[in-house]
Amino acid sequence: MRAALRFAVGVACLLSAGGCAGLRTRAVLENTARDRAAALRLNDEGLSLARDGHLEDAERALRRAIAADPWCGPAHSNLGVVLLQQGKFYDAGWALTHASQLMPQAAQPRLNLGVLYETAGKYADAEDELRSALNLAPGDLEIVGHLARLRVRQKDYSSETLTWLEAIAVGDNNPEWRDWAGQQLILAKSKHIGNGELP
Repeated sequence: MRAALRFAVGVACLLSAGGCAGLRTRAVLENTARDRAAALRLNDEGLSLARDGHLEDAERALRRAIAADPWCGPAHSNLGVVLLQQGKFYDAGWALTHASQLMPQAAQPRLNLGVLYETAGKYADAEDELRSALNLAPGDLEIVGHLARLRVRQKDYSSETLTWLEAIAVGDNNPEWRDWAGQQLILAKSKHIGNGELP
């Protein structure tokens, strides 16, 4: 669950400043009232509540943000993260997929979808989403970390995986991720297989 908290913090940093825009079905939304300022305020409120561990209250705030502006991609993405943290995987998948449609150039919804698929054991789908996120944000160590962890869980210590682990061990800001990557490198180089779990 620490991984879920880590990417939730990343969402907060990236999406709290994001705008509300999108590519949603225009026929449905053209006649929908939009209050962007209220949506962004409620999105920030939801993020604050989530950081404090009040997930049900955060969910309510984020749903109100979406009601204020259905095109608000950050609110959909943050709602997906909160739902994932609550174990509501189907609803989380819907919210994150919708967020990625509203914000096609944002890596974070795809990263979060990748984490969702990994949590559900759908590793091929997880890797597809994580690679899409990495294409949108090349070199992002959070995304690289999730790709590396996914590969380690599958006992895949290819040269690409080792390169990712080295990047994390040297450059990640999170000491837990750095330590984990260093341990996985040692295990891989000594022909042992790590378990892919974060501390």
